[in-house]
Amino acid sequence: RYRNRRKRFGLRFNLIAGLYNYELRLALNKISDSYD
Repeated sequence: RYRNRRKRFGLRFNLIAGLYNYELRLALNKISDSYD
């Protein structure tokens, strides 16, 4: 049971990290576009 919960937490963390990375990349793209 504990292992399963840990796995689920890892998946959730991975999802959040991916979303954060995606948002950050979008923001950087917008900044680079404005500079160009």
